[in-house]
Amino acid sequence: MKFCFSNEVIKRASGFICLMIISICLVLASTPVLSQNEKWVVFNTTNSDLPDNHVLSLAIDSYNNKWIGTKFSGLVKFDGKDWKIFMPDSAILFPPLLKKEPEKLFTSENHAEKTFYSKTAMTLGPQFNAFYDLAIDANDTKWIGSKIGGLIRFDGTEWKVFNQANSGMPDDYAWSVALEANGAKWIGTKKGGVVKFDGKNWTVFDKNNSGLPDNDVCSIAIEKKGNIWIGTSNGLAKFDGKNWTVYHTGNSGLPANAVWALAIDAKKNIWVGTQGGGMAKFDGTRWNAYNKSNSGLPENEIASLAIDDANNTIWIGTTNAGLAKFDGMRWTVFDTQNSALPQNNIKDLLIDNLGNKWIGTEMGLAIYREEGVLLTRSTEDFTLSHNYPNPFNAMTEFYFDIPRRTWVNVSIYNILGQLLQTLINEEYYPGRYYEQWDGLTQHGTPAPAGLYLYRVKTDFGTRSQKMMLIR
Repeated sequence: MKFCFSNEVIKRASGFICLMIISICLVLASTPVLSQNEKWVVFNTTNSDLPDNHVLSLAIDSYNNKWIGTKFSGLVKFDGKDWKIFMPDSAILFPPLLKKEPEKLFTSENHAEKTFYSKTAMTLGPQFNAFYDLAIDANDTKWIGSKIGGLIRFDGTEWKVFNQANSGMPDDYAWSVALEANGAKWIGTKKGGVVKFDGKNWTVFDKNNSGLPDNDVCSIAIEKKGNIWIGTSNGLAKFDGKNWTVYHTGNSGLPANAVWALAIDAKKNIWVGTQGGGMAKFDGTRWNAYNKSNSGLPENEIASLAIDDANNTIWIGTTNAGLAKFDGMRWTVFDTQNSALPQNNIKDLLIDNLGNKWIGTEMGLAIYREEGVLLTRSTEDFTLSHNYPNPFNAMTEFYFDIPRRTWVNVSIYNILGQLLQTLINEEYYPGRYYEQWDGLTQHGTPAPAGLYLYRVKTDFGTRSQKMMLIR
């Protein structure tokens, strides 16, 4: 069959093709392409498949995937290359309420079936259910603190909502979520205090039944030994399972009572970010306060904190003055004027096992790494360091990096290949881990002077190094 086109049609088609080519070139030009030494990468709705520039919460799973809680577009998974969006529908996010409080309900008829929803849910819809906080448990289940949907559980396939109507949640506005080592969830709410959920039972702590100083719980941090630190709008509380200790500006070095961010470093120092008073470090006895007047902190309104244990530094996100780094002596500030940071309002911070700093803002997701951003890591990046000191007498230390969740066995052998001691034999998550050997056998007796091997065995490979013990 033969087709005939006029010159005008051909001109229009040619013009259209040119516009398409230009558009494709612009898209390609705007897509982040990583070079070996690129320190900053910014993802937004224009240059990537990130569906929402409002990044409110960040977490990492056992496979090193980054999970992103947004303000309008649900939950996003990013594996370093591809983006995947997860969004529950309205029926899941806002389950029908009971008729026991008809004055708070109204009806929506669909195909002659009548369903009762809260007016807030029907008016705003799921796109307004901001995902304020995000935590991932040992089974890679995501636990989400949301604005009007309560606590949300997502296992990768199914969604489950826990709210006032169907659970022991005291408030449907969940500010913060933190997980204990035993799997228990702690949820901070806006008006109902803090609640502990062990998978079956709900226990609510508020101003009336506990030592909690305020029912507006903005932040939660949990020590490995179990102390729960709770930041409220009117002070900081520590709960050891039985007793409450409350710190405020009147009885401690806390610089302001509104505690919006908490972090715990490897030395068990508690770092406290406040609204209006800057930041404080508490070692259990002494308080050190850092503010705009006495330090390099650019602002006294602190929104987020993250600890980089590999470098013993703390990263501080402010509400209007960008990002700050503090190594105990020196301060470094990053803002929209001196860096690629897209906005000075930092919503959340995450540091992965590659040393990338993931920075959530309301104008996109930024990533920073001093040595150049690394988005993916292969199993070849499973590394084992040399020990230090070497030779050694009383104690030596080494570290290993693992790129994904795996079973780890760390053992000491003599030069004949005979096992002396097993230091680690359990499952580990991606990250860098430090281990020490004191020169003793598994029976607690001193090993003789000589050459030894330390070996780290994982699901994807084995590494070993030599060390010299002297007596």
